[in-house]
Amino acid sequence: MTVENSLVIDGISDGVEFDTIFLTNTAVANSAEARIAFTNGLKINRDLTYTEGMARKGGTGGIIEVGTTPTKIPGTPLSDRIELAVTNRDAVDIFTGAFAGLTVDNGFKLGPDTWKSYQLAESVDLYAVVAAGTANLHYEELS
Repeated sequence: MTVENSLVIDGISDGVEFDTIFLTNTAVANSAEARIAFTNGLKINRDLTYTEGMARKGGTGGIIEVGTTPTKIPGTPLSDRIELAVTNRDAVDIFTGAFAGLTVDNGFKLGPDTWKSYQLAESVDLYAVVAAGTANLHYEELS
């Protein structure tokens, strides 16, 4: 059997344990993506090491009232933030963007009962605005 850009471990019996398994992209450098499949499942008996994109420390969240002038979401970012998710549970459209000059014309439209996740460091501010009145924007940050 010929399998390109794949690593096949054959002959492993049920119950075999490994102290450490390193997975890198060097074996699939010429591939568009790498996939790992465990036909009979995967059991992990120890902690996983942090991988970029995973929450490392925890998170926080809340609700912020947004008006017709750009509002920073949240007012003070979580230390070492890696992701910020926002949810519009209001009846009006909310517009978001990572710039203080945000308007309803240049923002990302977040309709009622929709959400969006941003991979933003704490040094990058997210703003929200509505066309008229106010709306409540729910947010969650992960670090």
